[in-house]
Amino acid sequence: MEVRLHSVIFEDEELLGEGEISLSDTLLLRKYKKFYIVNWYDSKNACWVAHPFKYNESKLYLYSFNLGKDEAESQLSAYTPIVRKGSELLVINPTRKEFKRMLRAGSLWEVEVLHREN
Repeated sequence: MEVRLHSVIFEDEELLGEGEISLSDTLLLRKYKKFYIVNWYDSKNACWVAHPFKYNESKLYLYSFNLGKDEAESQLSAYTPIVRKGSELLVINPTRKEFKRMLRAGSLWEVEVLHREN
């Protein structure tokens, strides 16, 4: 993922069917505590997808789940209820408190470090 001033570029085009998406009503960037959260609406699955990240000097720390569906269901249900399940989909809707607890749980996340290019 590349985060630009007014857009986000995804390397995995299957994720959204597009490479670059501009900030709009379907792609939001929010600040929460020490995190920034990129949110986009997945119209195919009728849900919002959130990717937290942190920025420190010239590094971007991108947080993502690296869990299989069964493992994700087991681990996520310890923090918040599963709202909807599909064959390849789990939808959760955590409260702020639940989301904060999830962000603090290092075992849930795989962190990728991206370096700034000049």
